[in-house]
Amino acid sequence: MTDFLQLFFSGLSTGAIYALAALGFTLLWQASGTINFAQGEFVMLPAFMMLAGLAGGLPLLASFLLACLGSTLVLGLAFKRGVVDPLFKYGMMPIVVATIGLSIAMKNGMRVAYSAEAHPFPSLFADKLYTLAGVTVSLADIGTFLLALALVLATQAFLAKTVTGRAMQAVAQNTESASVLGIDVPRMIFYTFAINAVLAAAAHQSLLRRHHRRLQQQPRSAIGRPDRGRVRKPCGSLHLAGLQRRGGLDRLYGRDPVQAPGTVGPEGGTQGMKKPLIAMAALASAAALLVAPLFLKNYGIYLLSYWLVFIVATMGLNLTLGYAGQKSLGHAAFFGIGAYTVAIMMKAGFSFWLGLPAAALLCFVLGLLLGFPALRVQTIYLAFATLGFNTAAWLVMRNEEWLTGGTFGINNIARPELFGFSLASNLAYYYFVLVVTVILALLLYGLLRSPWGKAFTALRDNPIRAESLGVSVRGYTLLSFAIGAVYAGLAGALFASLVEFIEPAPFTVGASIMMYLMVVVGGAGYFFGPVVGAAVGVLLPEWLRFAQGWYLFVFGSAVVLLMIWLPDGLLSIPERLRAKRLAKQASAERAAAARATQTQGGQA
Repeated sequence: MTDFLQLFFSGLSTGAIYALAALGFTLLWQASGTINFAQGEFVMLPAFMMLAGLAGGLPLLASFLLACLGSTLVLGLAFKRGVVDPLFKYGMMPIVVATIGLSIAMKNGMRVAYSAEAHPFPSLFADKLYTLAGVTVSLADIGTFLLALALVLATQAFLAKTVTGRAMQAVAQNTESASVLGIDVPRMIFYTFAINAVLAAAAHQSLLRRHHRRLQQQPRSAIGRPDRGRVRKPCGSLHLAGLQRRGGLDRLYGRDPVQAPGTVGPEGGTQGMKKPLIAMAALASAAALLVAPLFLKNYGIYLLSYWLVFIVATMGLNLTLGYAGQKSLGHAAFFGIGAYTVAIMMKAGFSFWLGLPAAALLCFVLGLLLGFPALRVQTIYLAFATLGFNTAAWLVMRNEEWLTGGTFGINNIARPELFGFSLASNLAYYYFVLVVTVILALLLYGLLRSPWGKAFTALRDNPIRAESLGVSVRGYTLLSFAIGAVYAGLAGALFASLVEFIEPAPFTVGASIMMYLMVVVGGAGYFFGPVVGAAVGVLLPEWLRFAQGWYLFVFGSAVVLLMIWLPDGLLSIPERLRAKRLAKQASAERAAAARATQTQGGQA
């Protein structure tokens, strides 16, 4: 009981830090519909601002106020106007991916530009310990909890008791009604971003007080280790808060609430493009994939195989997300389940060719089960449900050592043989993965061309209309998860034999988020979107290594800029060019009609 109480009181202060950051996240979602996956980095940035102030000789309080002001300008005003405003009319997916890129850029930029080492901070609380009935509680823990509680109550009182707070609540409830009542909606939304920035700054200050105390308690040799003692984000980049989206922000920003952004017809985004051109591009790509490995070294061949594996995985996510419109952040769990299924069965003496269908079958069943939450919740709520599934699966992989090897993983995973021919070499395995990728792509293409594909896109565009036309919403929702999970499981099986060693790290929530990024950057709902998106997620960081330590900062920044420029993904470029050409033609026709009318009027 004493141990439980010790952990309970210590956890209160940690939970208070989560509460501050999650409160800002919740306000952003309720008032503006913004999903900020860089919220953890929003807590990190004020810490470095405060470090800069302390290094410049400012007192602690002045440095904290400077951090709050900087957070409001950078994380409030600049974030809203530079990232959210240009993307909001395109829906949730571009904002999610842009904030993922922002998270990567901020975290790695600070790591390289400043330092990843531990930096001691002065604390507002004395290092005192109090013991009561065998339970030891520090003054820092008590102070952190009380400060967070005061800020939460103050925010609640501001929203409930002030005119501005009630106006912000009205905007969150219904944007159109708030606008009719004379409320300045854009200003209220900006206030929400500003409050989120201040709460993030307060959360970082609470975190640093606890962090400073931990540094003092650690042995000196542990402080200098890589990744120990750095200013960490206290709550990752995701917060499982109870959120509810209401109102007419879709109409305010000119967004169509029915048609998913970046989505196209069941042809996979190729209608309007000439089929001979597509065929020529496909043949040229196939020739390049067949010939290129002959001129590459082992690492280059391995990297191409790695890219093909992620093409297979993201093809499944593209079906679930881009075609069926189901928001999923649990795809890496199926990827890991497929990898572990093959690895465990091969260690038990079974063949790879038995493990592969077993992985597909297991992922199909689990995908069906995961699809049931989609029958009750949608959008961000569904994304968080799948995120919870990913976390649970990852915990099983890490903790059940008797089955998965835990953090030690499973090594010496052999590559298979095919008709007596060994696939152990990198080149042979590459061609094997290439053939599997092509077969799975053809199967998916046939599926999308069938009535099933049309049903998936009908489900994505308007579930109510699809049901009225006889489409089984329940059945196709479950199938979209199950088939997507099968592709991820097969990719995981290929991945296990490719790397010949697996452990839980590649199957975290972060991996699911990266797969989501690949699909959206390539073009959700475009058949070749996973090919382009996987190249961006897998190959682009390798090509950017010339920037040395800055390469992930460059990558994250490129993702943000890409989403602002092409919110529908890279494969939307032909459609955008076509739309511009048609707009110019329509403008020229209107001008010609106007001149003809003027000429006729003059003659009359």
